[in-house]
Amino acid sequence: MRIVLFACAESAAVDQASQRLSIFHVLEEIFSPVFPAAYPQFTMIVMASREETEPSAFDLNLRITLSGH
Repeated sequence: MRIVLFACAESAAVDQASQRLSIFHVLEEIFSPVFPAAYPQFTMIVMASREETEPSAFDLNLRITLSGH
């Protein structure tokens, strides 16, 4: 499995006619004075590619870490 795209944004939508993905208001950084933080308009977009020999279902483990800013 190979991750082709990973993005965080305020929202995303798929056009039903063209099946095109639109990503709105991409988040490059998130600033929060406290943790855990709540972001009600937070969307993660992940596009993955797999070989035919790889399983079609998989587990995703996501770890979010603080940077040194």
